[in-house]
Amino acid sequence: MVLPQEFNNGLEGETYGIELSASWQPVTQVKITLAYSWMDLELDFKEPGNTGTPSAEQSFPRHQFVFTGRYDIHPNLCMDGELYYIDDFDEDDIESYLRLDLQLHWSPLDSLELSVGGENLFSSPRTEAIVNGTNVVSTEVGPIYWLKGTIWF
Repeated sequence: MVLPQEFNNGLEGETYGIELSASWQPVTQVKITLAYSWMDLELDFKEPGNTGTPSAEQSFPRHQFVFTGRYDIHPNLCMDGELYYIDDFDEDDIESYLRLDLQLHWSPLDSLELSVGGENLFSSPRTEAIVNGTNVVSTEVGPIYWLKGTIWF
């Protein structure tokens, strides 16, 4: 016996966006990239009895900028960094913020890389959004530090 089921969120909508990126390598050891993205989401209820604004429409940042840099200090040692600007989230009271991530990578062998890094450096804990399935959940995020080893074979 087959029982067909239909799941529907009662919404219909459109998204619009643009993403721009530019890279520059002034010397062999240095690469710089700047990226920008903009997104607009317009949702409407399909059912005539529903009113208001669907929450997903205001649960994401419209503008994001990312500045990344890579510096090859030595043939087997490099440093990466990213600086993010994330626009505010209208509905979730998540304010715009800056985020700095840094990593240092060392490859003593062709098949081995050791890395140390940090995310959200130089900032106190703040509210960010995490997409959990179809829900956007606010959470507190502070600095994160890590060590990583990678072996290729």
